[in-house]
Amino acid sequence: MTPFAIRLFGELEMSRSGTALLPPSSRSARHLFAFLLVNRGHPVARDKLSGTLWGDGSQDQARKALRNSLWRIRTLLAELGEEGRIRADRDHVHLAPGDDWWVDVWAFENELAGMLESGVEIRDAAHAARVGEAVDLHRRPFLEGEEPFWCETQRARLRMTWLAGLERLVAWERAREEWSAALLRAHTALRADPLREPMHREVMFCHNARGDRPSALAQFERLSEVLRDELGIAPMAETRELRHRILTGMLVPDPHALTDGDVRPESG
Repeated sequence: MTPFAIRLFGELEMSRSGTALLPPSSRSARHLFAFLLVNRGHPVARDKLSGTLWGDGSQDQARKALRNSLWRIRTLLAELGEEGRIRADRDHVHLAPGDDWWVDVWAFENELAGMLESGVEIRDAAHAARVGEAVDLHRRPFLEGEEPFWCETQRARLRMTWLAGLERLVAWERAREEWSAALLRAHTALRADPLREPMHREVMFCHNARGDRPSALAQFERLSEVLRDELGIAPMAETRELRHRILTGMLVPDPHALTDGDVRPESG
């Protein structure tokens, strides 16, 4: 079977065997299609779809919009040889994907969600490669530019999974002294979330480990400025201790290995 690929990171895109296909023509139909895809083939109540996607209008308007959007998706899938993928009864709508369907959000979550929920670290190089491929699927935010609240909710959830995946990769690369790769990924995470303090510690550690103490200390100053400007607070005790060890030439442990006993009380 030729793969039917659907991308939800960025704008909704569809293709078959590398040839681009036109997505549903109306925004409402694109939103409905994406919502059903996010639910990964599970039936969704019509009331939930109407309320989530068209909750600003009346019930009659929402039901009409749902019927029209379902018709548009059915028509498009039938034209693509995917008849019968949308199944609807009085109460529920069900998207039944084919065996050859590939959805970037599914592939992303299949690799990352279970690992993060169980707290599993990257096991070996093959595992690291799979995690890296999954992380790279998050090329742009989920349905970038779309404003509905449900899109924002999914966007935030997937973004947090992406950042956690980056953290696992940085820790793996740092443990193998792959300083440049670790720094590249760490800075990618910090561009997305400048307040992610553990990632600042990773950057400090990697710069110091490669013999660039000035860059390590400069990273601490950047963190201090961001925290002061955004939250009005100082870096955590663990981060201050890491700076002290770098500044004084002391042994610098793994940035996640500092314990309460390692951290000196803050002096005035």
